[in-house]
Amino acid sequence: MPSFLSFDTAGGELFFQVAILFKSNEFFRERTLLRYMLGSLFSTQGVWIQRLTLGWMAWSSTHSETWVGMIAFFMFFPTVIFGPFFGVLADRINLRAGVISLNFWNSLLSASMALMIAHGWHDPYLLLGFALLLGLTTSVYQPMRLALVSDLVFNPKYLQRAVASNSIIFNTSRFIGPALAGIIINHWGNATAFAVTAAFYLPMPLLLMRAKLNASARASDDSRKSKKKEGVLSEFRSGLNYARSNEFILCLLLVTLFTTVFARAFLELLPALVQSWFNQGVSELAMLTSSAGIAAVISGVWLSGLKQRNTMLAATRWGSIITAIVVILMGSYQNFHYGLLVIAGLAFFSTMAGIGSQTLIQMTVDRAFRGRVVSLWGAIVMGGASVGSLMLGTLMEHLGNRPVMIGAGILSLLTSIWVSRRLQKAAEDSASAGAEAMAAGMVAK
Repeated sequence: MPSFLSFDTAGGELFFQVAILFKSNEFFRERTLLRYMLGSLFSTQGVWIQRLTLGWMAWSSTHSETWVGMIAFFMFFPTVIFGPFFGVLADRINLRAGVISLNFWNSLLSASMALMIAHGWHDPYLLLGFALLLGLTTSVYQPMRLALVSDLVFNPKYLQRAVASNSIIFNTSRFIGPALAGIIINHWGNATAFAVTAAFYLPMPLLLMRAKLNASARASDDSRKSKKKEGVLSEFRSGLNYARSNEFILCLLLVTLFTTVFARAFLELLPALVQSWFNQGVSELAMLTSSAGIAAVISGVWLSGLKQRNTMLAATRWGSIITAIVVILMGSYQNFHYGLLVIAGLAFFSTMAGIGSQTLIQMTVDRAFRGRVVSLWGAIVMGGASVGSLMLGTLMEHLGNRPVMIGAGILSLLTSIWVSRRLQKAAEDSASAGAEAMAAGMVAK
């Protein structure tokens, strides 16, 4: 496949950038976190192989942007409905045990799908049903995966780097996973792609079985065992009220919402756009998705080197604004090689906004509410992608690609500017309140 001849060059650059991230020898002392990351290297490949294969099967069997959008909707929207409630579960249970169990379950789902496709069962409605099962599983898994990272970091000064590293691994899979999927689909078919996915989910639970949690996580586990539990709805409302009452966290969630729905959702529509907009096939689809993955990894590596909270805040704000501008540029000119650059730009700047918002939330949120708050963030990311891809895909099928891209970009730009100003003010108010509290404490002494 000629389109993959650039893999080695791009891969060398990618791993050079990742090596920069881990330049501190002390970071390697976080052995529990590194064990988790090694498992993630495999499981996240499975996620992207699965996504691309489902999207390509939906497009090849229907040639409809709406169907591709529906597949993405069914995969992601359950996280919007159920994810925040499962965030309550994440604040109640042993996160390590939950992640282990769900990776085994994901492996079983993929193996079952491989068997059904091998026996000729690949009706579009079967794909929708499988996408729904994946969506329900993700709604349980997402808050656990996001909250677990903080519990695996023993030295707090590495938390920011750990969050960025976790995102880098996920986006590295965006580069490698689609390339693998394209090769596997072309040479061995869709059933083999799902069989490989099933195998890739297994290393994570095996590695986590011997992982240890940090002292804060262990103390929280002990506290949860002794503490009388409230009802699920009551705990959900308390987490929601906490997020709403904290203006800084609320604005970070809004940044994520607008960027995901009006801009990043286009990345979920690449299986349709590769033919309807770029007039290309599956090999070029892998190239587009891989270019997005490489750009996202480089963005994550750069963000991991930011040490100041204000710098991370600026990256988050400008990432959301520039993402909107890139969407407008994407709809302005129809060319595949230009598209490679634009898709890379979309991934780079939307990753800036995404990693930045998640990192700032993890650094700000109270440990007792972490599962519920990060589940809200995850619900917005997954749900925004599902709602956005379905909405944009349907509009493009009826109105055309160009007006929808430019219109979505303009709407994204306006909302991003508005929430960016609000976020900056919230950060200034928070810093001022912290300074006043510190001064009051010194006076009291």
